[in-house]
Amino acid sequence: MLFEVKAMLLRWLRSQWCLYVLRLSLGGIFIVAGASKLTAQAQFINEVTGYGILTYDATQIYGTVLPWLELTMGWCLFLGAFMVPATWLSVMIISSFIFANIYVISHGAAGTCGCLGGLVPMSYPASLAADIIMMSTAVALLLCQRRQDTYGIATVLSRLTRSLPKEAGHLIQKVGQIILLLLIILPLGFFLSANTALSHVYSDIDASLEKARPVVLYFYLDGCGVCAEQKTIIDSLEERWRESFSFVRVDFEAEAGVAAEFKVTSVPTTLLIAGRNDDGYIVSHRFPHLITREIILSSMYKTLGVEYAGMATAGWCQVEFSAETTSANTVVPIRFFDQSTGDIKGWEWDFNSDGIVDSTERNPVYAYEDDGIYSVTLTVRDANNHMATLTKHGYILVTNCGCM
Repeated sequence: MLFEVKAMLLRWLRSQWCLYVLRLSLGGIFIVAGASKLTAQAQFINEVTGYGILTYDATQIYGTVLPWLELTMGWCLFLGAFMVPATWLSVMIISSFIFANIYVISHGAAGTCGCLGGLVPMSYPASLAADIIMMSTAVALLLCQRRQDTYGIATVLSRLTRSLPKEAGHLIQKVGQIILLLLIILPLGFFLSANTALSHVYSDIDASLEKARPVVLYFYLDGCGVCAEQKTIIDSLEERWRESFSFVRVDFEAEAGVAAEFKVTSVPTTLLIAGRNDDGYIVSHRFPHLITREIILSSMYKTLGVEYAGMATAGWCQVEFSAETTSANTVVPIRFFDQSTGDIKGWEWDFNSDGIVDSTERNPVYAYEDDGIYSVTLTVRDANNHMATLTKHGYILVTNCGCM
C-alpha cells in the first residue's frame, strides 16, 4: 500500500498537472500579496521599518518596489510567461523574507509581518513557516522547468508562431508575453494604488491651518504604555491651548499612510506643524519619543513666535542625549553623550531602564554584558534642582554573535 502511494506521488510530480498546480499556487500567492500591499502600501512600509534591518531610505525603496515585483512575478507564474526568470526572482525574494523573519524572531520581536498587507495578519513564526513552504514550491518549480508547460501562455504563443521563421517567431513570443503582462499589471497596479482613501487627518490639518492655527500632531499606538503617558500630557495641553492650537491624534497603525508622509517610524511621536508651502507641511518641531510638557509648551510658544519666559525664571532644563553607536557586541564599551540644555548640574544614567542609576558622569562609557535590546534613560538636574527625564525605548541593540 505504501509503495503504491509513493509510486502515485512520483507519477504526479512528473506530470504536467504538477507543474500547472505549482505555478498557479505560487503565482496566486504573489498576486494576492502584491495587490494587498499596493492597497495599503504606507502601512506595509511601516511594517518593514519595524523589522529594524534597513535604513529609512532603503525601507522606502523596498516597500515601494516589492509589491510591483510580487504582482509581476505572480502574473508571470500564473500565466506561464517568462517562467525561469520569474521563478529565480521568487527564490531570491522569498530568501529575503526568510532572512527577515529569522532576524526578528532571533531578536525576540513581536508583531505581524505585513506579508499579505492588511489582508491576513501573520505572526513572524507563522510567516517563516509560510515562507519555507513557498520556497519549497519555488524550488520544485525550478526542478520542473525541463518539462514543457502545456498550459502556459509561452507554449500557446510558440504553437501559434510555429510556421514563422525561428527568429521572428521567438521575437513575437517574447513581445507578446510582455504586452500581455503590461496590459494586466499596469492597469491593475495603478488601480490598486489609487484605491486608497485619503485620510481625514489631512483635512483636519488643512482646516486648522486655514484658520492660522498651528497643529500639534500626536502619533500613538493602542497598548503602548509610553504613548499613554504622552497622551496625558497632550490632553492637559489641549485643555489650556485649544483656542490657539489644534490637537490631532493619529493612530500609527491605522493611519500608516499619514505616518509615512510625515516620516514617523516610532511612537510616541509629536510634531508641531506651523504652516504649509509648495513643498508640503512645515514641521517646526519633531519629538520622536516621550517628551515633557514643558518642552512641548516651549515649542508651541516658539511656533507662535513668542518667547516662553517661564523657562528662564523656573530654572528650566531640556534633556537630550545620543550614543556613539546604537549597535555593538557584548562587552564592547559604548560612549554616551549628554546633549541637554540649561544650567545642568547633575546626570543620572540608567542604561537598561531597570530603575537603577548606572552612572552619574556627564558623558559616560558603558559595556553591556548580555545581548538584547535596551532602553536608555537619562535624568538631569539643574541648579534649582528641577529635573527632566528622557527614555529612548529600544535604543541599543547588543549581540554576542561577533558580526557587528
